[in-house]
Amino acid sequence: MAAVSPSLSEEAVVSLVGGEEAVHDSFFYLCGRLLSKKAVVLPSFSATISNIWGLKERVLIRQEEEDIFVFQFKEMEVKNRVLSRGPWFYNNSMLLLADYDGISALNTAPLHLLEVWVAVKGLRIAMRNEKALTLI
Repeated sequence: MAAVSPSLSEEAVVSLVGGEEAVHDSFFYLCGRLLSKKAVVLPSFSATISNIWGLKERVLIRQEEEDIFVFQFKEMEVKNRVLSRGPWFYNNSMLLLADYDGISALNTAPLHLLEVWVAVKGLRIAMRNEKALTLI
């Protein structure tokens, strides 16, 4: 049991009886943010993104914060495949994804950047350095 009675300005520290077993579940998670201000209808989003990802079953999606979604998977392999095969788009908006443990604060997830590989043809040897590439 957790006993908490903080004031509104204090942070609550919650202690769970049972330790790690109390927070263990059999699901795997990603969190994501759409780079769009458009409203999202969760049933449509779930059906469409599940189809885009080539899933046999619809992915369960929860909107946890205003612009952050949590995607719940039954199999780690499926979650990892989705995460590694991006970038993904929904309704003409990029969907940033990050691995999520289901416990950490969502605002700590790296949902503000996307790493991509870019091939620049014809780049001269002298320009193949970090400083020159940041200018391109």
